[in-house]
Amino acid sequence: MPLLAVILVLFSALCHAGWNFFIKSSRYPSVAYWWMMATSLAVYLPAFLYMVSGATISLLLIGLILASGLTKAAYYATLGGTYRHTDLSLGYPIARSGTLLIPIWAYLFLNEKIALSAAVGIVFILLGVYLLNVKSATLAALLPSRSQLSKGLYLALTTAVLMSIYSVIDKAGAVAPGLGPFNFLYVMFFASFVFLTPYVLWKAGVKAIREEVRGRVGILTLMGLLDLTGYLAVLFAMQLAQVSYVVALRQISVVLGALLGTVFLKEKYGTGRVLASVVIFAGGWLVSISK
Repeated sequence: MPLLAVILVLFSALCHAGWNFFIKSSRYPSVAYWWMMATSLAVYLPAFLYMVSGATISLLLIGLILASGLTKAAYYATLGGTYRHTDLSLGYPIARSGTLLIPIWAYLFLNEKIALSAAVGIVFILLGVYLLNVKSATLAALLPSRSQLSKGLYLALTTAVLMSIYSVIDKAGAVAPGLGPFNFLYVMFFASFVFLTPYVLWKAGVKAIREEVRGRVGILTLMGLLDLTGYLAVLFAMQLAQVSYVVALRQISVVLGALLGTVFLKEKYGTGRVLASVVIFAGGWLVSISK
């Protein structure tokens, strides 16, 4: 990968782990990320109006925008559910493990090849996800218990699948002629916000929105900017390197997320989860260096 692509991805990983930590700490996660999207869209609106001048949009781009927006809205919904039912140091690394599916989608739909090192990296990611649910090295821990197969785990796995899908869609949209990465990102985020709004109003309601936003507009706006700016960095990186490698290297965020949950939220089994997250990152790194 080019050095610039690596720098952009590492910056994005830091942003992603940061706003996920904030979401987990929120009383109403779905409301927090909904408001984050609203404020970031408002802040970036002047830049979008300036840059969209002269841009064109095709039926292909419209389809990609709607598909990505709907998938990302579903991703945010399941991510919020994940954090309601499980720890950050468990849910976040699993939610990011969708990397293992991206080379497969990229091979099927973007004609990208899967190298041997990428295949080995996928195995590492699967191993790391499994280790996240093992609390000890005893024989009895080799199979997850019923309590471990919780609603939070299922939601985290669903989030991982959704992440892998929208990543490949966004790669196609970022390189497609007509809009360019920033304009595509902005319109896609707007579509996601529109799709997400009915869910937030139904699931949380106006009262929850007021309680979550009161006194926190500044930090919510900052987290929204981290989300959009970090993902914009990813889209630019995707123009410089293969999507499977970009998203795989971004997996370093799973280590950061596990550390944040362990150090600041005092979550149990933190050390084991951090080690499992390192295994996931090692798998992502193997994918990222594949040719």
